[in-house]
Amino acid sequence: ACAEFLGRLLAGQEVGAFETVMVAKNGRACDLEGSVTVGFEHGRPTVTRGIFRDITARKAMDRALRESEEQHRLMIQSSRDAILTLHPPDWRFTSCNPAAVALFGAANEAAVCALEPWVLSPAVQEDGRDSPGKANEMIATAMESGSHAFEWIHQRLDGSPFFTTVLLSRVAQGGQAYLVVTIRDPSVLNDADWTP
Repeated sequence: ACAEFLGRLLAGQEVGAFETVMVAKNGRACDLEGSVTVGFEHGRPTVTRGIFRDITARKAMDRALRESEEQHRLMIQSSRDAILTLHPPDWRFTSCNPAAVALFGAANEAAVCALEPWVLSPAVQEDGRDSPGKANEMIATAMESGSHAFEWIHQRLDGSPFFTTVLLSRVAQGGQAYLVVTIRDPSVLNDADWTP
């Protein structure tokens, strides 16, 4: 990389938007972004011009953001609650964690996301209302108020029903709102399951 850098400079090409680390007078390492050009006279390099800016703070923020994203990813992936994302306009699942895959008895995340959400519920809920109609009402309530918690009968892919509590939370990202769905199966999450 260094030989390529020097070769480009000696060929009279500008070397722009590269990053490097230099040590400041106080001994602190600084992340720098810069561009360098070489001036020529009679075909010989006579002057080097470089513009650099300190991007140490930006790089630190980038590292902190990556670490935060990784911590968030690990938290979601290791949660014992089933966590899924549900996107408009057709309200399909777009992602889920391993707990959701296990809860519904699916082979993998893609298998869960390939299904319409209504497939994961019996046709009728405990109150006699049809699942798709009631689900659309729960979604509308969560989108309007920001979150909505309720009880629900789900079913595994083998058709076996089970009772759950559900929390729908509205999230906005990139100008679009969608829902994070947290499903808890109380029969799985009891005090005996937790180890101190």
